[in-house]
Amino acid sequence: MKTWNIEDLEFELKKLQTEQKIYQWKLEHQQTLRKEFYLIQSDDSGVELDQDRRVEINSTYATVYTKKENNFCGHARMQLFTNKDLAQQIRDLVDLAELASQQYWELPEVAAAAGRGAERAYLPLKADLETGANTIYEQMREAILSEKSGEFNSSEIFVEINESENRLSNGLIDTSLSSKIYSEVCFSHRDSSTGLSEEFLLTKSGAHPEQLNFKQLCSNSAEFAKASLQTQKPQSGATSVIVPAEVLATLFHDLISHLEAGAKYYGMPFLETGAEVIPDFSGTPFKIAFDPEVDYAYASLKRDGTGLPLKKLNLIEDNKVQTTISGYQMAQYLNIEPTSSFGNIRVEAEGASFDELTKSSDQVLEILQFSGLFTNAQNLTFSSEIRLARLFDQRSGQVTFIKGGNLSGNIKENFKRIRFSNEQILENVNSTYRGGNFGYIGPQFALLTEVSISS
Repeated sequence: MKTWNIEDLEFELKKLQTEQKIYQWKLEHQQTLRKEFYLIQSDDSGVELDQDRRVEINSTYATVYTKKENNFCGHARMQLFTNKDLAQQIRDLVDLAELASQQYWELPEVAAAAGRGAERAYLPLKADLETGANTIYEQMREAILSEKSGEFNSSEIFVEINESENRLSNGLIDTSLSSKIYSEVCFSHRDSSTGLSEEFLLTKSGAHPEQLNFKQLCSNSAEFAKASLQTQKPQSGATSVIVPAEVLATLFHDLISHLEAGAKYYGMPFLETGAEVIPDFSGTPFKIAFDPEVDYAYASLKRDGTGLPLKKLNLIEDNKVQTTISGYQMAQYLNIEPTSSFGNIRVEAEGASFDELTKSSDQVLEILQFSGLFTNAQNLTFSSEIRLARLFDQRSGQVTFIKGGNLSGNIKENFKRIRFSNEQILENVNSTYRGGNFGYIGPQFALLTEVSISS
């Protein structure tokens, strides 16, 4: 069977548009080149390379829209495969679109010019993926060998370069280049007196090698594995809790969803411009913005999915909503001006030292790792079992490691007296919902109050 390319696909969709079988379309093509390294424990050298793989993934998606009566349209998005008949796949896609229905809308007629955009790719990986990836692998291997306080178990490193191209029926052709480095490492520790052992897996990802400190990752894994053998269960009650940037980013991500015009359109919780964000707020004032122009942050893009240029958008300041988020489709539905609809989360706030945060209450619990954070964007609740935490007790002067028990809270309650650290960080977050991966730029830690802990 004859294979096809994206130009063939675009030609067929334009033909359907001329025949008025569809009225608009989108094409997304992405090529991912990835090097995968799998490291395991070795009796001889301490660490050995178990697998070294090169992976190439090409994916193409098409979205079509069909006109329906009463100001509605059909729509469908489907992955298409070059080794299958193109005409049949397009027919299936159009048939699928006819089964769906939503309010009619149109792409912008003319895509406005976008800015230069942020750097998203570590260019040595584009120039020579093999050499660049091997250099990163060697850095991890050296970090593992230099860590002497624990026993190495395993590690994985994925280094990839992504080239994406979007084509829209309004004439836009938008290309982008990005890189991603994912790492995980696991050390274990055995108690010689009891024979018991624990292991601790940590992960970190970024777009640039300088965002990943492999030595710190290995050190923390070894330290936390040892600490896991010397833990206590938490006491039940309301506690002040320090959460790291990755957790804070996820919670702010949920909060921001209440500013999206789509929430208003679908009758979900929504905050209008000027609305109070946190009732009875008395914590450290903070600002939140969408920022799509941060170098090596996952949500740095020049355009959104409709072709509109993205720029920084101030969302929250002085506990008030400054601007709501209105993508082009929802802006048409609600008859309002469109805004930037995607970006990294930038948080600005005055901060204290981490040490000051640990002394802000008689007892402060620092979360080192959750077993799995569950959040509900509708009611802004969150909960997780505690994988490992550190309890700072000012009355006894002791620091105790905590494991087990459950933590739960609500953003509108537990953010009322929020405080931030003065340490800043760019944290790239892997997310599978509402827009995908994004970056967080802001305080490395935050102190939440009156968080519920059950043992």
